[in-house]
Amino acid sequence: MFPLHEDTILMLALLAAGAAMAVFISWYGRVISWACAALFLIALAWPWLIALALGLDAYTTMLASHFSGLSLLAVTLGAFWGLAARRVTAGALSLLVAGLPALAGAGYVLERQRVPDAPCAERALFDVGDLSLEIPRGMSALSAEAKGGPEQAWEGSYGPWSGAKPEIRRLCLASDGGRRPVELFHLWVSFNWFKKAHREACERNEVPDDFAPYCAAVARTELTVVQLYARPDGMPIPTRSHFNYDQVVSRLSAGETSGALCKDSTLGPQTRYCTIWLPLTPDVLAVSTAKLGPVSDGETPVADAQLALRTLLERLSPQEGQ
Repeated sequence: MFPLHEDTILMLALLAAGAAMAVFISWYGRVISWACAALFLIALAWPWLIALALGLDAYTTMLASHFSGLSLLAVTLGAFWGLAARRVTAGALSLLVAGLPALAGAGYVLERQRVPDAPCAERALFDVGDLSLEIPRGMSALSAEAKGGPEQAWEGSYGPWSGAKPEIRRLCLASDGGRRPVELFHLWVSFNWFKKAHREACERNEVPDDFAPYCAAVARTELTVVQLYARPDGMPIPTRSHFNYDQVVSRLSAGETSGALCKDSTLGPQTRYCTIWLPLTPDVLAVSTAKLGPVSDGETPVADAQLALRTLLERLSPQEGQ
């Protein structure tokens, strides 16, 4: 459950503020009082005090306005609920009734942050077309909604980020705690996690001879985010993407089953940002963003990407480590 995500902490704070107002009103029965006024003032002011400490700009002003509004809403609802609790009952029982919504809400938001003690807490099994993958949670993966695509068994983020815990809980439910694979039509994975695991060995040249081509490939063609599609035409298209998908679809439609599209960075031609696509299997298309250096004779970004992705797939094979 811990550490809690910032949104969860905010929700707990709002629930506590609403509960404090509800308990006060249910006990004293007065909305107009110095204590109520102080709660309203604190709810209004605390986001602006933080914004002032950070420095006022468009972003902090927007957040302060947003959080201030939420805080005022919480204490206002708490006041109304406190009056209702006092009408329903009296004495100590009214305090319990006044605090029930906040207790129930806190239980809900905390439960959303609880990842089950199951295999899915560490790794997840996915089937994308004819590929079977075992994704470590530290690697980070994403299943996103697609335009016009069929509903997936699970959509969300899978990774160490605390904000992903509610989505990991849903994945655990969909996969029997991570014991069976979830079938997806497209999946995003981060290549950086895999590359970091081998970077030091590559830099020291302490790798087996059969692994040396991989080191050379990732040095020339630095993959970043890889998207896997369970159809060779790359459809359906996710609503979120890291590249100009129209250009890739156009090339695929023209029969260019693999290729690379590159453009110079804003700093100049010494760095190029590329989109590389290629078939991993007869059923699965891979589209990856990549960073390359200046144009050189005989460069082969597609072949480099294919070698790097094949090495990645070997690492993610569900048979390894079982």
